[in-house]
Amino acid sequence: MPELMVKKGRGELVAAVFLTVVIVTSLRLAIKNLIDHVAVLPSAIWIVLVLSVTLSNLRASGIGKFHLTILSTFSRYQLLRVSAHPLQPTLEIGFTLFGLPFIELRIARDDVVCVYWHSGQATEMSGRDANDWSVFLRYRHHDAQKEMKERERRRKWPGQSLIVIGPARSKGITEALGNRVLDFLSASGFPPVNES
Repeated sequence: MPELMVKKGRGELVAAVFLTVVIVTSLRLAIKNLIDHVAVLPSAIWIVLVLSVTLSNLRASGIGKFHLTILSTFSRYQLLRVSAHPLQPTLEIGFTLFGLPFIELRIARDDVVCVYWHSGQATEMSGRDANDWSVFLRYRHHDAQKEMKERERRRKWPGQSLIVIGPARSKGITEALGNRVLDFLSASGFPPVNES
């Protein structure tokens, strides 16, 4: 199976580990406080807040996707690979952790709309290049309910979703990554998908 590994930013992993330590430690402290009847109200509020966010995400994405999302934050590499099915190649997007591949999304060849790179919000707001360029892959999601909501909200591309490939970087590095992704897709039998 052809595959492309994209290294994530080191800051993402550091932030994930730091936030995990902070949340787990503070939850443990809040539970201990409840047991010891110390600072009961703030501890209860913190536990309810963390549980409500967790349950909300579980309901929205399901147990499997929720766990994959959590695991992906600890991965150093994003994985793009094309399934070996000769009639309908599928782009699989996920991550590797401890050398094992985990697939988060499968996109049929005909559903890949385009690959492009663009500056981020910091550049748009400051009016100067903030080295926050990212590579995007736009694809058709085939979710009728989601598409209906997108049409109601007058979204730019109803029926389509975006996925970010790799970390935000300078324009030159991002352009090189974007071209690597386009070359990978082209070599794997996908039609040209570059958006000008």
